Amino acid sequence: MSLPVVPSKVHGRPRSIRDCEPGLPNSEIVLNGERVDLCSHSISVRGSPLRLRARRKMLHWKPLRLIPSLLELYSSSFNLPSHYNPVGGKGEVKNLNVDWLIIGGGTAGLSLLRKVGGLLVSRELMGDAWVPWMDPSLLSQLKETSKSFSEHILIGEYKGKFDEGLAIQSGQTTFVVRAKNVAFTNGSRFVPPLFPGNDLPGVASLRLYLRNRAWFNKPVFVGSSDDILRAASLVGGKVIHRKGAAYFSPPAVEDAQRKGVEVIPAEQLVAHGTRRVKSVEVDRVKIEADSIIYGTVRQPRLEAIANFGLPYVFYSKSHVYLPKHDLMGKAGESLVLGGARGISDPFTSALSAEAAVGDPDQFLSLLREREPHLLDYYRGQWSSSPSPYLLGKDGYVCECEDITYSDVRDYMSFDQDVEFAKRAAGVCTGSCQGKHCAFMLGSILESASLITFRSPLTPLVIP
Repeated sequence: MSLPVVPSKVHGRPRSIRDCEPGLPNSEIVLNGERVDLCSHSISVRGSPLRLRARRKMLHWKPLRLIPSLLELYSSSFNLPSHYNPVGGKGEVKNLNVDWLIIGGGTAGLSLLRKVGGLLVSRELMGDAWVPWMDPSLLSQLKETSKSFSEHILIGEYKGKFDEGLAIQSGQTTFVVRAKNVAFTNGSRFVPPLFPGNDLPGVASLRLYLRNRAWFNKPVFVGSSDDILRAASLVGGKVIHRKGAAYFSPPAVEDAQRKGVEVIPAEQLVAHGTRRVKSVEVDRVKIEADSIIYGTVRQPRLEAIANFGLPYVFYSKSHVYLPKHDLMGKAGESLVLGGARGISDPFTSALSAEAAVGDPDQFLSLLREREPHLLDYYRGQWSSSPSPYLLGKDGYVCECEDITYSDVRDYMSFDQDVEFAKRAAGVCTGSCQGKHCAFMLGSILESASLITFRSPLTPLVIP
């Protein structure tokens, strides 16, 4: 199966899937009224060559108010579905009251379920447990937990907080849950970096690479995380990271060096190609490649946590937005564990659940060894590093709406805030609702806050 390629919404540029997570840019396309998952379908669709391309700043020109037909002409060229086919069946709503609600079914979620019971909600079990470097004994334990506690697991999508309760969609049923205790174990994701050509097909997340390695034959790896070192170690590849922004742990560096991985600090990256990456330029040195695999840094899936009402902070040492929590994962009256608090190592993630219910010793030891870049957060003092996402002076910030960094720069003299950029340039208003662009732009601007993440957190399909 070949890499799917579809046209972008506004500019009609060839794009492809970045990650299999639902709700992210280019994770699905609507063809003949039907939603098609691009993670499991090889589709090649060419857009119309007739496109009206304009800088976002032009849309604010006063003369356009006098000729509104020009705006109508501009929007008529967008690549939008002509219709959606009706969804069959009849939806229903059910109310649930539980002692514990665990949102996320990865290593931390299953480990906590084994300790406290309750209800675990996740769109898929095991999270990143399928990665090649997963500890076999931990994998076996997680499988046993998912089997033994199957009656406590609901496969579904957490949609956010509403007045009636916490909403979960499972098939055609919407569950409204009220819980005494809530734990966020919903993991993290990799956000793409900024550089010219960063929207080309072949630029993909580490997760997509590990799930569909046949799509990527000559990858170059980009990132500042242990995960990207481990992935490059599978093929002995090159790892490029922003100069001055490396968050690798010593054990991961030593293992990568033994396996022939070359780590290259850089200030500029350019991807060349038309319908796919053909080569990469690193500080003006050309490298042959058909793909760029990014694992920049693990960014917690903050939108669910912020939507719940928990505060967060910009941790400028590793340029992630972290929910405010203590060393044991306590965040107010709730818990944030595993990837939801920025942890990448699977074993440390599982032990974070053990620590939250009273067994912290082994967790604290592994946290110091395998997640050293997080330690300063718990000390309450840290130095800043350059943004690991900034590897070029231009590129696409918002793929959903085809907004470039140049578009955003037009307004940066007014404010250095993501919410302002949203209102002025339109970033974070597309189908992903800021799950990529808010965090990338926030890191580059060093914005103290992001946007308001409103319910529903992912598209809601109503029968």
